[in-house]
Amino acid sequence: MINYSQILDEMPGDLERALGEILSRHVGKEKAVNRDILLQMLQVKLAPEKVDDRKMRLGIENLRNEGVRVCSCYIESEPFPEMGKKRKTRFHKGYFIARTEREYEEFKERYLSYARSIWRTVQAMDKRKRVLTPEGLVEPPVGMETQGQLFAL
Repeated sequence: MINYSQILDEMPGDLERALGEILSRHVGKEKAVNRDILLQMLQVKLAPEKVDDRKMRLGIENLRNEGVRVCSCYIESEPFPEMGKKRKTRFHKGYFIARTEREYEEFKERYLSYARSIWRTVQAMDKRKRVLTPEGLVEPPVGMETQGQLFAL
């Protein structure tokens, strides 16, 4: 059986390895690390110019694709004014490694709900459902002209 440290040792990129090392100290939902703090920790570890929020999220996706149960949740925390971000709520996204099957199942249900929502949207677009406009409910134009009209001046 492969353990967590073996997975990290086999990671090709510095980013995933650094993410894994940091997240290994955040096992269990109660130890979730705030997303902004995780980014700061990665930037200290790898250099600020090597990591931004998007790269961090791609690294998390890569870990998940390797089977690491990186979960997300919303955690209560203070705003971070020094980062230049003005937040209206004190709840921020956090990441953690699932400690229990229950933690993973809770995350999985929420994560899959995003996929179901996207799937419903794509199906509706494929069916070309009626669309609501400021003038009222109208049928979309037929054929490729629909796309052309989006960019007409």
